[in-house]
Amino acid sequence: MTPADEAIARRLRAQCERFGWMTGMRTLESPPRAPCITIPEWDEAIVVVADEGDEPRVLPLVTHRERPIHDGALPDPDDPATIGCFAAMARKATDPRAHVPPTTDGGWAGMTPHGVGAFWRHARCATEIEAWLAVLEATP
Repeated sequence: MTPADEAIARRLRAQCERFGWMTGMRTLESPPRAPCITIPEWDEAIVVVADEGDEPRVLPLVTHRERPIHDGALPDPDDPATIGCFAAMARKATDPRAHVPPTTDGGWAGMTPHGVGAFWRHARCATEIEAWLAVLEATP
């Protein structure tokens, strides 16, 4: 992870602490552990695991447990489910009409409603998750 990526992940973590971690967010873990899916509350579940070249196998998860979010956990800014969680978080914190459209130059714009029929552009960002982050950081 580059220093810039780590800085984004730390800013994302600050928003998780502000608005709460969501089920399905993927966290970055230090090797040798693989990235983990955050499941704040669950009863009994199964997970399909497949290493490269292996047949998928189903492993039971321990029932009635919670995976703790440790102090060093950082959200994975490249995971599509995590991006979706931040989109949901931003819409809940601001307005359901908040959105992040792609820009003509290949970037992303964080937008929230401003008055009737108008939208406020918070930032033009290089990635979708950075644009959602800009929306969250602009939220009082």
